[in-house]
Amino acid sequence: MPSCRLAEDGAALVIDRFDLRMDGTYRGFEDFCVLNARRTDEKYRGSYETSVMKRFSQFANSTHVNEDMEKLFMLIALNCALRNGDAHLKNFGIVYDDVAEEARLAPVYDLVTTSVYIPKDKLALTLNGSTGWPTARELRKFGETRAGGTPAKIRQILERIAEGIQETRIELGAYIEEHPEFAEIGERMLREWEIGVNGSLHG
Repeated sequence: MPSCRLAEDGAALVIDRFDLRMDGTYRGFEDFCVLNARRTDEKYRGSYETSVMKRFSQFANSTHVNEDMEKLFMLIALNCALRNGDAHLKNFGIVYDDVAEEARLAPVYDLVTTSVYIPKDKLALTLNGSTGWPTARELRKFGETRAGGTPAKIRQILERIAEGIQETRIELGAYIEEHPEFAEIGERMLREWEIGVNGSLHG
């Protein structure tokens, strides 16, 4: 994940660019709209199975492909747990230094709990033929069949996500105490995360 920090006024999340080399020149970057030969207005068209996982396996030119496939699965599962209904094709990408060299999964970016603002929000793309939030069983099957992980490995990944969210819940609780103006949205985020963890990671 690239370095990030909250702006002093709390109005923006500042994320360092991950497509810049140390000398200031740009690395190559392609989002999954490009990889699927789709226009920007088609970013909500497709499935996590084919348009994301399968497409990444076709373009991932790296000795770290298995590691990146696990990270991609983790990112999709995290979006489900956080109730991010905006994880569309432009919010996944690959980075590379040369078209003939390794292409790696881009760091995570643009994560938000959309269900706080859109109560009945759903997945941006389909998973198992549906845009409904997946159950833990459906996510485990997805990870085993599409990311190639063993049942034990996939369970471990989902548990890591749950633990990470729990740690962040504590941090968010402390932030709410220090910034009461954020209490309404913050408390709604905490409730959505609890629902997401119980519904998509546990069980």
